[in-house]
Amino acid sequence: MLDRAGLLDGKWRRVSSLEPRQSGETLVRNQQPSQEYDNKDVGSTHAGRRTCVVITAFAPVPSMAGSHMRVASTIVALDQEFDVHVICTDARPELVDLSSAFCRDHGITYRHDPKAFGLGRGVSLPSVMRFALGCISPRLESMSVRRLPAHLLQLLQSADLIWVYRQSTFRFRSLPSDLEGRVVVDVDDIEERVIAPRTDFPRWFRSLLIRKTRFSRQRLLNTAHTALACSELDAHRLEAACTKRVLPNTYRAGDVTPPTHSAHPHHVVMIGMMNYFPNRDGMQWFVDTIWDRVRQQVPDARLTIAGRGSDELFAPNPERNIEVTGRFDDPASVLTRASTVVVPLRHGSGTRVKILEAFAYGRPVVSTTIGAEGLDVVNGESILIADDPAEFADHVVSLFEDRERASSLAKAGQELFLAKYSPQVFSATVMNIAREVTRTSTSGETLSDNNWNHESSPLGSHSR
Repeated sequence: MLDRAGLLDGKWRRVSSLEPRQSGETLVRNQQPSQEYDNKDVGSTHAGRRTCVVITAFAPVPSMAGSHMRVASTIVALDQEFDVHVICTDARPELVDLSSAFCRDHGITYRHDPKAFGLGRGVSLPSVMRFALGCISPRLESMSVRRLPAHLLQLLQSADLIWVYRQSTFRFRSLPSDLEGRVVVDVDDIEERVIAPRTDFPRWFRSLLIRKTRFSRQRLLNTAHTALACSELDAHRLEAACTKRVLPNTYRAGDVTPPTHSAHPHHVVMIGMMNYFPNRDGMQWFVDTIWDRVRQQVPDARLTIAGRGSDELFAPNPERNIEVTGRFDDPASVLTRASTVVVPLRHGSGTRVKILEAFAYGRPVVSTTIGAEGLDVVNGESILIADDPAEFADHVVSLFEDRERASSLAKAGQELFLAKYSPQVFSATVMNIAREVTRTSTSGETLSDNNWNHESSPLGSHSR
């Protein structure tokens, strides 16, 4: 059982990674609950360092899925030049301890505060009415949200930079437009592209949710200086009057290993968290329409389905050589056994970190067009792409039969990862954006505003 009282009610305090962690305790906390932040501590900065407040809808846990890894990597990058203060609105209690420990280890102040943003409170009649109002028009959507609490407004007013990760943070609260610090909104991906195909939602509800999502994003971007997307394609899709930049995804560098052959030459791996609809749909599509085509050509082919919730959706099937692992803590335990990684997504937005993960481990990838969307991959050189079930199966079999081609594909994918998606490149891009937004570089130069131009990024230009 996680001890959450101190996280929800305690004051801010910087926790040094050198301080010993007490059993059952995630942050040093006050004896009495407080409704205000400890402004003396939060407002203080080291000499020559400015203050950045990161407000994130996903807990910063680098060992988890792409969104958690992206915000954790962002926080570490910003901490190079800013005093970073993290406000996390992720309402999942199992992540509180992990995210607070991550921030503690990096000496970063942290507060878990979903209620201040109207999240994690459950469904009530007033909240339903405000949601319905927010689906009618942008103007009514703006009227349906509430102001942030005074203690949060005071904190934001003292910040030099406000970095918002994911629009869902401000779905029920408004961000003031008169803040002195510049606002960066990392949209990451276009959320309605994930909502639209969800068959587990009634059509009428999907329609309302898409409208609310678009209206709330537009309201938030109206207060922003810069909007970030994880690919050029999504940056073009964003309707925003502010500056647009591309911040490609990354994967932790500690897992980069030279490409090697797996112990079983015909071993396919699919990885994904099943609470994400595109993963559920894609895995089901692969199992139902592709896997038997593979086994008709290669009878001893094995399939491993891994990821949180996979053992609830799929059952092991020895007759079809299907293994289901469920949640795993060490990606190496799964990926090093794979001869091929498949990403059979048919829906989604953003870019797939699972592809970058496979590249880091030196594994060849077969994907759909949607699965590989937004990444600077070339079909036939760094990845194989197919949307037809028969063609997809043939690609998988071709890698079984031609190990030299599989090795070449894996090597090209890893080289692409190291050149354009490594943590070092990600960190440099974050700092480039932060310096430009705050109009000051490390040498004190003043930078001018300009419209989105990806050539200003350390990544250079991409072709999609």
